[in-house]
Amino acid sequence: MPGIGKGTVCIFGAGGPMGAVTAPVLGEYYTLRLVDAASSAEVLARPSSDGPPYGWPRWNEPPELPHEWRQADIADYAQVEHAMEGCDAVINLSVHRERPELAFRVNAIGVYHIMKAAVKLRPQRIIHTGVIVVTGYGHDGDFRYDFRIPDDVPLRPGSNLYPLSKQLGLEFATVFAEHQGLDVLTFLFHRLRPHDRPDGRDDGVVIPYSTAWDDLGGAFLCGLRAPALPRPNEVFFICGRIPTGKFAPDKAERLLGWKPQHNFERFYQRPT
Repeated sequence: MPGIGKGTVCIFGAGGPMGAVTAPVLGEYYTLRLVDAASSAEVLARPSSDGPPYGWPRWNEPPELPHEWRQADIADYAQVEHAMEGCDAVINLSVHRERPELAFRVNAIGVYHIMKAAVKLRPQRIIHTGVIVVTGYGHDGDFRYDFRIPDDVPLRPGSNLYPLSKQLGLEFATVFAEHQGLDVLTFLFHRLRPHDRPDGRDDGVVIPYSTAWDDLGGAFLCGLRAPALPRPNEVFFICGRIPTGKFAPDKAERLLGWKPQHNFERFYQRPT
């Protein structure tokens, strides 16, 4: 389908840091329906962190009309369908990392509910988000020893709860896109971090797949506006361009017209 230049965009998981930094950008062009398991009052009442990670985006004020906030459980199909009614596009930022019963309900079943509702309601585009395992988790499913990795490589989630449950959600999105004619994009992430300051997590380490918070809004805007894509569920690396060449946002630049504005030069350049 062609890109979406205007209309209503439903964002699931809007209460987290990705929603906080993405909504102000998309809100300049679209009417936003911000959906989260927490109410807007609960999200605004969350305290700033006294420890790592420092400086992550957070909501400081409620959305203003015409944007709206809705509280809904992504693991409840009826609530998902109701939240998506009348929307031209859907973005799924929802995630749970810790408790197994919630991780599978949010990361897998929640995606199934979005796709099932999309078959009925037919939004023009869906942007799903996933994780690519680069380091950690015991190295039982990552890309530790590989280079020049393409966006379409089969993912290796390993046995860790978070990437494994997210991988199941990606499979749901792909199957529905291929068999039900849905227009889906999947954005993959690994390390989200401030581009200009430490956040208390591996601050002296050059992780080859890092994405600046400030780049997210532009990436989702390009994803919504991009013309028809070659395949039903195109997968994209949304990351900075790190000189190791292990991962690169080439496909996102070619098909979406998106380039990272921040490539974390502070990790590998020193003033002369």
